[in-house]
Amino acid sequence: PALNAIEEVSVQTNSYDSQYGRFGGGVTSVTLKTGTNQLHGQLFEFFKNDNLASNGYSRNAAGLRRPEYKNNTFGFTVDGPIFIPKVLDGRNKMFFMIAFEGLRERNPQDQIWNVPTAAERRGDFSSLGNVALFDPLTTRQEGNAIVRSPFPGNQIPGSRINPVAARAIGFYPEPNRGRELDGVSNYIRVASSRNFYDQWLGKLDWNLTSRHRVSGRYGQTPWFNFARVQWGTNAAEPSGEYPSTRISRNWGYDWTWTVSPSMVFNLRTGLARYEGFSGNEFGRGFDPRQLGFPDRLVSQFVGLQFPRFNVVGNNYSPLGATQTSGYETQDTYSLQPNMQIVRGRQNWKFGAEIRRYNDNRIRPASAAGNYTFNRNWTQRDPLRADALSGDSMATFLLGLPTSGFVDRNMDPAYRNNYWSFFFQDDWKITRKLTLNLGMRWDYEAPITERFNRQIRGFAFNETSPLQSQVQGLNLRGGLLFAGDSGAARQAFNRDRNNFQPRIGVAWQPIENWVIRGGYGLYYLGQNAAG
Repeated sequence: PALNAIEEVSVQTNSYDSQYGRFGGGVTSVTLKTGTNQLHGQLFEFFKNDNLASNGYSRNAAGLRRPEYKNNTFGFTVDGPIFIPKVLDGRNKMFFMIAFEGLRERNPQDQIWNVPTAAERRGDFSSLGNVALFDPLTTRQEGNAIVRSPFPGNQIPGSRINPVAARAIGFYPEPNRGRELDGVSNYIRVASSRNFYDQWLGKLDWNLTSRHRVSGRYGQTPWFNFARVQWGTNAAEPSGEYPSTRISRNWGYDWTWTVSPSMVFNLRTGLARYEGFSGNEFGRGFDPRQLGFPDRLVSQFVGLQFPRFNVVGNNYSPLGATQTSGYETQDTYSLQPNMQIVRGRQNWKFGAEIRRYNDNRIRPASAAGNYTFNRNWTQRDPLRADALSGDSMATFLLGLPTSGFVDRNMDPAYRNNYWSFFFQDDWKITRKLTLNLGMRWDYEAPITERFNRQIRGFAFNETSPLQSQVQGLNLRGGLLFAGDSGAARQAFNRDRNNFQPRIGVAWQPIENWVIRGGYGLYYLGQNAAG
């Protein structure tokens, strides 16, 4: 929430209160403001500007101007009674609070890379100096050594340039500076990332009677980010953050019932939702057939996008993004009934917490393939690298990947439940001695997937599918699929014995001295899928 909407922040470390669970460190509690009978309001603006900063070394060396940098964080908070003349007088009963915070920011991001020159795009790598390129088609064994013959003059014949690589290399931008500045990089793009959000938070408090009080709130923070653009002019743009979007929304409701002067019941419920999108608008929808990919391959891709080409070493820029569209949404529903009873020197608290987790994802990732090119195909010895032979961009032009893969991911829909119950007794035995005694039980159900697309273990006694092809051996072992052939749908077996005792003590032996100690057992949450 916006800072001006916060009434109090408290951090409890080494908490031995059984009311809290599913954590391994401290507990942070944030209390929002509540409106009063008086109308209050605040306005704020926080401003930063590039004119107040100096230029960087690499930009000065290249004769480039200081990039634009602007940061504006602004907003307001208003709270008070809900009052409509002659219709509703909410003074002493009904109050509101509305908070807004906006961000508009441009942040400098220099992209410094090595891109192929016009000569290198034609296969002419004579500018590499002492580094020699070797022809992989001449690989042979001479004595105990494996050797290759060099390309004459470090020039790859045009007939040897792979047609896919020839088309793809044309998506690189032209160099805009010399490599002599750092010995490697010949391209720089001075730009600013752009991110912004409009955060809203609203809260309503209503004193129904002297014994019943309800409140509700809603907040959202839709954050949008456009960053790490290396050239941004065609489908081969490598950035995976154009855009990168994070949207958080939350709803909360609270009912407090003062049953008696010594007994209070509280019921809270809510929903926290997160949505995230990351990708690349430039390469989304690009048909790899335009590069020369065969139709029989492209027809098996789950989506169309510019392929990812990783050219390793010498600070060569990659081509294409690792993903152009990824989406996820996560929901957490919660219900928390709690009771507090005071009896003499003892303060009893007991209650429960129930949560429902939903996790849905669409992740095509590198649906058109992710291909890596290293120096190994153009180095002197194919089994041993050295500093004076081989170049990964030359390997790329030859169309000889070192490794590669194509992502064909499912779009999972996970869900699981969480239950907890606790009892806490804070017992003030004497004026100088207090005991905190509690017990908590947590049960976090294993994750299930809507269509049972999980592996939950190994079937050690199953006959191997390779058995028919192997004579004389008894091959055993296979995968155990969730929900198949009577197997459970959960990712792993249930664990229902998570009891967590809590003990705390505070003793004041003499004035101005307090000795505190305690013991607590805690179980962390999990989200392991099969």
